[in-house]
Amino acid sequence: MVLGGVTYIVIWSYWASLPPHVDGEVKPGGQVFDALNVTAVVLLLIGLTGAHHMQSGRTRTAAATSLASLWIGACMMGTYLLFTGGVMALLIGLTVLCFVWFRARVLPPSAIVFFVVGLLLFPFMNPDDRRALFALPLGASWIWLGYVVWRHANHPVSPTSSNHGG
Repeated sequence: MVLGGVTYIVIWSYWASLPPHVDGEVKPGGQVFDALNVTAVVLLLIGLTGAHHMQSGRTRTAAATSLASLWIGACMMGTYLLFTGGVMALLIGLTVLCFVWFRARVLPPSAIVFFVVGLLLFPFMNPDDRRALFALPLGASWIWLGYVVWRHANHPVSPTSSNHGG
C-alpha cells in the first residue's frame, strides 16, 4: 500500500502541474499516467487484500464482500464504458472496508479517519486542472494505512488498547 500511495501522489502531483486541459486535446503523457494510475490501484488492492488476510478472523464476510467490490471496480475501470461505475465501486468498497475495519478494531481510528478524509475529498478532484491535487490526501492515506498495517502486522490493535495513534 505504501508503494501504491507514493506512486499515486507522484502521478497526480505531476498531472496537476501540467497546463489545464483544452477540449479535444490530451495532456502529454496520458498513456503513461493511465498505466501508473492502474499500477497504483493494483498495489493498493494487493495491500488491502493482504491486510484482510491477516485480520480475516476478526472481520468475517463484510470485509471480504467489500474487497470483492474493490476488485470488481478495478476490473470495471479497465473498460472505458464502465470506468465511472468502477470508480464508484472502488469508493464504496473502500468506504465499507474502512467502516468494517473500524468496527472490528483492526486498525487504529487515526488511520481510518485519515483514509475517510481522503475518500471524502476525492469526488472534488478533477484531472483536467489543479483540482487534481484533491487526489493527494487519498494517496497520503494509502501510505499511512500501509505503514499502520505493516507496523501492526503481528500486533493487531486490541479493543482495550489505549494507543490509537497508529
